[in-house]
Amino acid sequence: IGRRDRLPATLVHEIARVEEVTASSGGMSMQLALDYSSREAIVRAASRLAADPLAGALSAVSHAQEMVGEVDLLIRTGGERRLSDFLLWEAAYAELCFSDQMWPDFRPADLAAAVADFRRRNALAQLDPTGPETAAPAWASPSMPTPALAAPARDQSIGWRA
Repeated sequence: IGRRDRLPATLVHEIARVEEVTASSGGMSMQLALDYSSREAIVRAASRLAADPLAGALSAVSHAQEMVGEVDLLIRTGGERRLSDFLLWEAAYAELCFSDQMWPDFRPADLAAAVADFRRRNALAQLDPTGPETAAPAWASPSMPTPALAAPARDQSIGWRA
């Protein structure tokens, strides 16, 4: 997600290649955000809506659902304790995990620990549910294998969805 029109052509080509190779993958999904701003995306959607209310609304809703969907777990690295304009709409009900580890040093074990904490919090929520948003997604079952870690360039926030 983000503004590909401002990226070098070689990077855009490589992103398209990786998307094509992984298009039929099932299970967990990872979003790579490059030159991305939630506020800018919301403003663009509002502009499309203002220009053509019916077409703009349908386009904005379908594009948002298609591109990201709702995020179940958002991991913020680098010691920051804020979302910094990252997936503001999509992460409305996400579990948040903050790590002091910088992104280049974030390893599979760190991801596994974040997912384990996510599972623990969702298991506790199942004992005392307060609403439908507390239900754990299917991929958070204890039998889920430790996910592989893919590096999103220099971005220091990661959003996962089921």
